[in-house]
Amino acid sequence: MAKEVAWWLENCGRRSLFVLLTDGEAVWDNGVLDTGRTTVPPEVLQGIPEPKCVDLRGLRDVELDARNPQWESVLADSAPSEP
Repeated sequence: MAKEVAWWLENCGRRSLFVLLTDGEAVWDNGVLDTGRTTVPPEVLQGIPEPKCVDLRGLRDVELDARNPQWESVLADSAPSEP
């Protein structure tokens, strides 16, 4: 994951970074990564503002189906926002 994030930041910039959280904890406090409470993001995320993040941890055992209300919410959160 660290290499992917580093590549994205270098080539696309932090404004378009998007995180899908599938395990562990990712904690930002006032927009700053809290390294004491964070267990998953690589160190490369330190020093950048909080990216858009969608939490998928609760859907681990839910069958992927866009008609399922649980996935519908995730898909809506994952859609690109207007500039």
